[in-house]
Amino acid sequence: MKFKRLISVLISMAITVSMIPAIVSADETEEVPSAAETTEAAEPEEKETEKPEEKKPAETTEAATEETKEEPEETTEAPETKETEPAETEATEPAATAPAKPEQSASKKRVNANSGSFGKSLNWSVDEDTHTLTIGGTGAMPDYDNQFNTPWKDYQDFITSVVIEKGVTSVGSYSFFKCASVKSVSLPDGLKTINGNAFLYCGLESISFPESVTSIGWSAFYGCTSLKSITIPKSVKKIDDYVFYGCSSLESVTLHEGINSIGGWAFQNCTSLKSIVIPDGVNYLGWAAFSGCTALTDVTIPGSIEEIPTQIFAECENLINLTIKYGVKIIDVEAFQNCKKLETVSIPASVTTMRDGAFAGCISLKYVTLSSDLYKKKGTAFKGCTSLTEQGFTVVTLASNPMMLKGKTAKVKYKNVKKKNQVLNFTKVVTFKKKGQGTLSYKKVSGNKKIVINSKTGKVTVKKKLKKGTYKVTVKVLAAGTDTVKSSGWKKVTFKIRVK
Repeated sequence: MKFKRLISVLISMAITVSMIPAIVSADETEEVPSAAETTEAAEPEEKETEKPEEKKPAETTEAATEETKEEPEETTEAPETKETEPAETEATEPAATAPAKPEQSASKKRVNANSGSFGKSLNWSVDEDTHTLTIGGTGAMPDYDNQFNTPWKDYQDFITSVVIEKGVTSVGSYSFFKCASVKSVSLPDGLKTINGNAFLYCGLESISFPESVTSIGWSAFYGCTSLKSITIPKSVKKIDDYVFYGCSSLESVTLHEGINSIGGWAFQNCTSLKSIVIPDGVNYLGWAAFSGCTALTDVTIPGSIEEIPTQIFAECENLINLTIKYGVKIIDVEAFQNCKKLETVSIPASVTTMRDGAFAGCISLKYVTLSSDLYKKKGTAFKGCTSLTEQGFTVVTLASNPMMLKGKTAKVKYKNVKKKNQVLNFTKVVTFKKKGQGTLSYKKVSGNKKIVINSKTGKVTVKKKLKKGTYKVTVKVLAAGTDTVKSSGWKKVTFKIRVK
C-alpha cells in the first residue's frame, strides 16, 4: 500500500510537470488555473511536513518505474488529464491580438515621415487631409536620378497637388517623375529653372509659369497626357528637346516673342494641338519638333528661321493652312512628309534649297508657287504627291537685284578710343551707290580683330585701346531680295578706319 501511495504521488507530480509548458505558453483559462492551483497547493504541504522524505522518491525511482510497468491501471490517469489540456485552442487567442502592436508602430512611423528637410536649406511636408505636398525654404532643389530618391517617394501616388513656395529657385530633375495623381502645381515668383525630367509622366492638367522662369529643361513635361494648355513666358528664350513630347491632351500653346529656340521633338505627338504660330525671332527649330501632331490644321513659320528642319511637321495629317514667310532658305528632308490634307503651298523666293522628300506623300497637294530657280532644282521634294501635276506649279521668274557699294574712310579720335569702344553706323564707312532690295546681312572678311562688324545691323565697333593708325577692313553685304526680286548675292567692299 505504501508503494501504491508513493507511486500515485509520483504520477501526479509527473503529470503536473508535463503540463507546465502548455500552461506557460497559453493564456490562463478557467480549467487550467484550477488544476495548477490544486497541484501547487498539494506540493507545499508535502514539503513543509515531510522535508526529510522528499529525497526518498528520487532514490527509489528505478523501483518505482518497474512497479508502474506491473500495474497498468494507474497509467491510464495520464491520458485522462491530456484530454483536458487546452494548449491548442488557447494558443490561438494571443495570435489574434498580436498584430495590433505592429500596426500602431507603423502608423506612428507614417505620421512622423510626412515632413522633413532636404537639400541645403529646403523643407517639405505632406498634408494628409488635402493630399498637398508643400516645398519651402531657400535655394535650388537638388537633382535626382529617379523617383525613388526623392524625400516624398512614399507619397508619390498619394499627393494630388504641389505648392512650391517663394524662395525656391529651381525644380530638380525627376522631382515629380510618375506622380500620376498630381493634377496641379503652383510655381512661385523667383523660380528660375525647371530642370530635365522634373514632371516626366506627371498627371498635370494645368500649369502657370512665372515670368522669372528662364529655362525649361530636357523632357521636363514629357508624357503629361492630361496637360491641356500652356503659355511660355517672355523670359524663356529656349524650349529644350522633348519638353512637351506626347502631351496628347495639349490643345493650346502660346509662345511669346523673345523665344529664339525650339528643340527637337519638343511637341512631337501632341495629338490635340490644332494650331501653332512660331513668333518672329525664333531662329532655330529642332528635328521633328511638331511631328505627329495629327490635329494640327494651321502653321505659321517666320522668316527669322533660315532652315525648316527634318520632319518638323511630318505626319501632321490634318494640316491645311501653311504659311512660310520670306527669309526661310532651306526646307529639309521630309519636313512636311505625309501632310495628307495640304492642298496649297506658297514657297517664298528666299528658299534656295528643298531637300529629298520635303513634301513627300502630300497626296492632296495640287498647287505650288515657287521661284524659277527653285523649280529647276526641286528634285524629289514632291515625290508621292499624286494630285500634283505640272500644271499645278506656278513658277515665278524673279527680277535681278543689283547692289553697288563704295568704301569710305572714317576718322576716330584716339583720346576717345583710349577710354571706351567707339560705334559707327555702316553708312559712315560705306556708301550705297545702289542699294539692293530686301533685308541686308553683313560679314567681315578681313581686318584688325579690334574692329568688329554686326552681322545684322552692319554697325562697326572700334574696340577700346586700338592704337593710332589707319586700318583697312573688307566686308561682304547681301540684300536678301523679295517675293519678286531675287537675292543680290554677296558684294564685297573695303573701307578704312583712321585712328588719330
